[in-house]
Amino acid sequence: MISIVVAALVTSAAASAETIAITLRADQLAPASIPAIAKILERRFKSLEPGFFTSVEAQVIANKITLRFGGWSPSSKQINYLTSTHGKFRLIMEGESRPLVTQADVADARPISSGARSELAIRLTESAAERVAALTRGVSGKLALIEWEGRVLDRIRITGPLSRDMALSFKSDEDISLVSAALRGGALPDELRLVPLK
Repeated sequence: MISIVVAALVTSAAASAETIAITLRADQLAPASIPAIAKILERRFKSLEPGFFTSVEAQVIANKITLRFGGWSPSSKQINYLTSTHGKFRLIMEGESRPLVTQADVADARPISSGARSELAIRLTESAAERVAALTRGVSGKLALIEWEGRVLDRIRITGPLSRDMALSFKSDEDISLVSAALRGGALPDELRLVPLK
């Protein structure tokens, strides 16, 4: 098992903006893979940046990844979610074993809001869009499951060939925001686990 240990949370006042730093220690990882994991984490948190003048930066020293947040501080739920969620997404027709869509097929993901309802907008890669359209042509009326990290979040009824752009409903707006950030940042290795520092 590979573990990342949350080693420190440091706050410092630099100029007029507060800087928050989270340091993660990556154990049992090949040194060459640590910068790639740092980039995934950086992209995930960048998706949550609240404004133009806020920032996220990941730094790697030996087996330590430090995430620095300038001008804002992610919540403990956001930190825990984005540093531990692997990013496994599947859209799969009920009764089938092979998914129509996985996280590797998603080119972009963003939360969208229309009135009182929030949805996760996903855009497929061009190659995935062609494949999914072909597989869903002529299967009108079938149910498809939206799975995230192995649990079913919702079901949709296919009414025609699925297009490259889809809007998916979840029960929680915060779930939509966090799933979107994890998808946009990229998937973490299956064997990666977080171990909190005592």
